[in-house]
Amino acid sequence: MEAREEQQQAVKELRKLLQGQDTIMTLAQWTGSTAYVRLFVVKNNQLIDITHRAGEAMGDKTVHSVNKPYGLKYGGYGYGKEFAAVYGLGSALYRKGYKHTLKNCHSNDHSNYSRNDGGNFDASKLPDWHTAGGYRFSQRSI
Repeated sequence: MEAREEQQQAVKELRKLLQGQDTIMTLAQWTGSTAYVRLFVVKNNQLIDITHRAGEAMGDKTVHSVNKPYGLKYGGYGYGKEFAAVYGLGSALYRKGYKHTLKNCHSNDHSNYSRNDGGNFDASKLPDWHTAGGYRFSQRSI
């Protein structure tokens, strides 16, 4: 299978698995300033490792080396590598954004909209479409 076809297949499979506003659990192993991040989701009380498929969907390779930890490789200082992995996955799965859901919506897009009525939040004024697919999922470290 060609790389582009594998990427499209991974996107399709993960969009089917990750419906709604799932929390993606992350586990990072560090070697110096480099983090190897693994991604997991809980479905039907089962912990599912989605690291490899997420890497394919994002167009990244997972590290499978004897002398290095398994995961998506993120180097450098000064940013949350686990958050970057989850944001990257959301961006890869929802390149054009996603439909807004009022219930349990945790998207950072809301920070761009003003509050009215003396500072009271008015949910009816929220957008019906989020343009940043990266905020589709929440991230939690394990």
